[in-house]
Amino acid sequence: MNQLGVTTANPFSGSSIIDSRSNFVGNVADLGGKASNLLWMSRNGFNVPPFFVLTAQWITNWCGSLISPLTEQLDINLPQSERAKLLEQIRDRIQAFSFSSSDLNELRTHLTYLQTSPGDMVAVRSSVSDEDSADASFAGQMDSFLFCKTQDDITSAIKQCVASSYSDRAIMYRIENQLSLSDIKGAVIIQSMINADTAGVLFTANPSTGNRKEMVVSACFGVGEGVVSGECDADEFKLDRDGNILKSTIATKTQQVIFNGTLGAGTQLSDVPHSQQTLPCLTENQLVDLAKTGRTIATLKGHPQDIEFAVSAGTLFLLQTRDITALPPFRSNDNRIVWDNSNIEESYAGITTPLTFSFARNAYRIAYESTARALNVSEAKLRLYEPRLSNLLGHIKGRVFYNINNWYFGITMLPSFSRNKADMERMMGLQDPVDFVENSKMSRMEMLMKLPGMIALLARFTSKFRRIESLTDAFIRRFDTLFAKIDRHRFHELELSELVDLTDYLETAFLRHWETPIINDFFVMMTNGKMHRLVKALDPDLEPMINHLLAGEDGIAS
Repeated sequence: MNQLGVTTANPFSGSSIIDSRSNFVGNVADLGGKASNLLWMSRNGFNVPPFFVLTAQWITNWCGSLISPLTEQLDINLPQSERAKLLEQIRDRIQAFSFSSSDLNELRTHLTYLQTSPGDMVAVRSSVSDEDSADASFAGQMDSFLFCKTQDDITSAIKQCVASSYSDRAIMYRIENQLSLSDIKGAVIIQSMINADTAGVLFTANPSTGNRKEMVVSACFGVGEGVVSGECDADEFKLDRDGNILKSTIATKTQQVIFNGTLGAGTQLSDVPHSQQTLPCLTENQLVDLAKTGRTIATLKGHPQDIEFAVSAGTLFLLQTRDITALPPFRSNDNRIVWDNSNIEESYAGITTPLTFSFARNAYRIAYESTARALNVSEAKLRLYEPRLSNLLGHIKGRVFYNINNWYFGITMLPSFSRNKADMERMMGLQDPVDFVENSKMSRMEMLMKLPGMIALLARFTSKFRRIESLTDAFIRRFDTLFAKIDRHRFHELELSELVDLTDYLETAFLRHWETPIINDFFVMMTNGKMHRLVKALDPDLEPMINHLLAGEDGIAS
């Protein structure tokens, strides 16, 4: 027994056209992957529009004898030009072949199941035996035809669906995925057309990050062709397993794909009414329903799913489900570390020995620890921050890098994390912002508890900033005085114990009093960020010139 609850070992029996009410007994390969999944959803009680399937056997009976002399010649080793010519001949034969009167009668009989009133239309979609499998999705490789009404529309679409199994792109996809070229079993789905208000795709796991606890919905107004083809801008929603919105990106949706009323068949691009363009195309309740449905399907399938859906007059319809075939291994944001050496490369260029790195890492810890003490950060908090302060740097393949995660943690102590994060990234020379690090959301009680400490810290920073020039002068005078006492020319005469004592002295005299340069860094970072925002607001074209306006050479000590 397979997932459809049918015996795949039995030879095909019964009618070679199967509809969604059928108690199908036969080889699932005759339905193809897409149709098999539709039948599975229908049998498991999901809201699937009624459909029937022209099985691979029906298609073979119709045109197999005509194209088999050509399909038998298909081979992976054929030169591309010869293969392209052969494929064109196969497609031409399929398009030119007629349906017999018995074929047309059988089609009409089953269409009465779908077209119960004169205005009803259908979608015609391909379904090959290895489509939507665990190894190959064939997403976008085969053709579909929407809003078909007349017999001529439907029979033409059937031919084009069968022919699309032999398109250059579909065959190349088979070659790339090491699938058979000689035994392509194509079925065709004919399904009640849902004239959708909104349609899209639900991924029950995040296809970008691999996060199995996060769902992603991409949707737009009109039918799903707008999302699948990329013709229309789509809203994107990241959801938790219960459908709660974690993040939403609402696009300005200027166009939608709708029924082509002029031609009476197919689709057309149409303008979205201006009043709707910036509105979410799905409500929160619809997202909750989607998430619940997707979670149920993924649980029953035992694998994350890629589900196409449509919403019409408030009703959710499922049009397709398939395994996500290329899901990356998930690493949570908590475990992901970003290393960057854009700025520190100036201080520790090239290969750095472990001994030098150990000094650098310790120097950064002491300098920032002493700065925190100068700002009256409690010893209890310093103990809490110590693992972060001790790992502001990393030593990777002989080079020194910033541990960006721990630097971000440091600026969470400051008000307005997002603004300071952008300012710090600019100062440190990061080419791209680190999107996965976001400001933590606090409850109102947590915000109230943290507010006094934030205000006090901001007041201490403001006081230091106001006195930055006098603090800088005092720091330089002290530095010069102490530095003058060190006879650098005698280092080679000192014994190891004397060098260790000198290192301890340098640490105490210099690094434990390094708060002024650090506070000056914050001052420069915030001022530079403020200048960028101000100039950008006045004239965005001037923003690239800001660094040149602020830069100077005179009086810089390194």
